[in-house]
Amino acid sequence: MDDSVAEAALHSAGIHRIVLLAWRDSADPDSGGSERHTSAMAEVWAAAGIDVTVRTSRVSGQPPRTSRHGYRVVRRGGRISVFPRVWLGIPRLRSRGTGIVEVWNGIPWLTPLWTKGANVTWIHHVHEPLWDVMCGPFTGAIGRTVEMRMAPRLYRRSLICTPGESTRDILERRLGLGRDSGRISVVPPGVDPAFCPSGLPDPAPSVLVVARLVRSKRVELVIDAMRDVVGRYPVTVLHIVGDGPERARLEHRARATLGPQRAIFHGAVSQQHLIEAYRSAWILVSASAAEGWGMTISEAGACGTPAVATDIAGHQDAVLANVTGLLVPPSELGRGISQLIANHRLRDKMGHAARAKAAELSWERTAWRTADALVQSASGVARMR
Repeated sequence: MDDSVAEAALHSAGIHRIVLLAWRDSADPDSGGSERHTSAMAEVWAAAGIDVTVRTSRVSGQPPRTSRHGYRVVRRGGRISVFPRVWLGIPRLRSRGTGIVEVWNGIPWLTPLWTKGANVTWIHHVHEPLWDVMCGPFTGAIGRTVEMRMAPRLYRRSLICTPGESTRDILERRLGLGRDSGRISVVPPGVDPAFCPSGLPDPAPSVLVVARLVRSKRVELVIDAMRDVVGRYPVTVLHIVGDGPERARLEHRARATLGPQRAIFHGAVSQQHLIEAYRSAWILVSASAAEGWGMTISEAGACGTPAVATDIAGHQDAVLANVTGLLVPPSELGRGISQLIANHRLRDKMGHAARAKAAELSWERTAWRTADALVQSASGVARMR
């Protein structure tokens, strides 16, 4: 469905306004792929003339209200209080002509309890393996119970979007959502056209990690894997792009494991610097414990760089195994990296395939397929295309 047809369908369904509920804003220092996903859809819809608002939590040093790329951003409440702050505005959110897109990021917004009209729930991935790591055993147990046992009962009749087949399988199998009902639609993410190949990669082997430096990204596994890689290929350099609370610990680990010259921490960088990092790298590596897709994999692929990634749901959609990269268990990260460093022909072949796969992804398609789900919700159609 192109934008003109989708916009007409929204209006025909009586949807004149879209409100996205997101835990964090894309301007938040801790934002990641989910926040980029939300802002990209909002930008596409706003460019088509749709009234779009993103309701999210406050960002330190940023105003409570702002406009960005044609849509409004309302930031109220902290990481937990954002939920009741949104619920206080339910009467307005239930106004006629409003479509709700909820981003369920571990803690749901409970929209089935209070929405009347069109609403769609985006679930990027299941947080089950991350709760204890991110929140500790007590709070983690509460979060896991809400996500895995309580919330799914409310969402059994909801229309859900998720980025890949592997995540849909988990939603059906572990949460019991959409089972035998066709209520889950697979809608892959987009890739900004700015991510494209140019020039030649670094002359010496260059391995790249792009991630928020938090425990769930398991960057330490890449650092440990690089010990054997550097032993075989001593001029190899590990580049780590991103920032977060784990940075100091990871820098210390890298110095102790690889020495001062084999790992470079770049921190948060501009998009142009990120593109240059993707273009110059030989291999993109992701060791995440959980992902909905792995957008850095597709961005690197758009720049012609193949990936070595942990064999988890999400990565299984972003990487075509043995075609655009390698999917390996955590213990085999070093072997996978070494294999692609040693085999230039295979690496180039995978880089070309990764570029072709990334070319299939666009934010316009993501946004309008989500809008199509809103239309179906408004019309009461249970099965999604």
